[in-house]
Amino acid sequence: MAKIAFTLDYDSNIYEIDLSVHTPQVIFDTITYPVVVAWLGNGSFAYIDSNGNKSILREDPPYEWYPTGPDKVIYTHPTWIRDIKIRYKAVRYNFFLSAYHTDTSVRIFYLDEMDNPVPYCTIEGSQLKVIDPCHPEGETYFGTWGGNFTFDDKDNMYISSGNNVSSGLFKIGGAGTEEVTGEIERIVTSPNEPITSIEFIGNNQLLYVQGKQRIYKLDLQTLTSTLVYDATQFSSHALGSLSLMKEDAKFDLHKKKKFDMFKKKSVFDVG
Repeated sequence: MAKIAFTLDYDSNIYEIDLSVHTPQVIFDTITYPVVVAWLGNGSFAYIDSNGNKSILREDPPYEWYPTGPDKVIYTHPTWIRDIKIRYKAVRYNFFLSAYHTDTSVRIFYLDEMDNPVPYCTIEGSQLKVIDPCHPEGETYFGTWGGNFTFDDKDNMYISSGNNVSSGLFKIGGAGTEEVTGEIERIVTSPNEPITSIEFIGNNQLLYVQGKQRIYKLDLQTLTSTLVYDATQFSSHALGSLSLMKEDAKFDLHKKKKFDMFKKKSVFDVG
């Protein structure tokens, strides 16, 4: 069973858990509340600083227990960052993030070799149709979504509708390196509980959080779900994010480059 890193709402720790053992351990105390964590490999990880939710920080071993300083900042976005993911695409590794774009949409970006955010796709809340709780035979949608997303190894992206009831998990094909061309398809429905964080773990399997404290494993071939962990055994806090602690991950974020007078940093519209 997979080993994952995870966060809890209103908890300053980042945890790890082997889902076959069900005994969480503290990896790191961030002081602030780490909203999202992404495992980078070799003991390193990135997380969103809850002080404004606009900066992504990096921590490498040996860990400094109370980290501060601009040297730990990977990237700062002008709006609230919702999720971060590492995507392993052939020999190319991409760092993705989602952030609020408008009142009704979330935009997903990837960071280029200069750590500039490049728009990847924009998802409107109205695109995520779920079962209407008042009229089960019909569909409805909410004004926005939580920004949780992940990728599999077959050019598919998955997103959840977030902290809404009813809720759903959606698949989008055609998720290439630089853009998404496929249609949105709902593959899991939760009429009474929200579906929030999601993480692909390989072997056609995806983890998702339902009801804020339970982790399910979804078989992407049969679309059957199995409960693999109930966090109420451990904490009363809601689960934040999930990140697969990929054993062979060797992710290295781009090192900042210095520019001379003949070079100019590219600028992207991230609004």
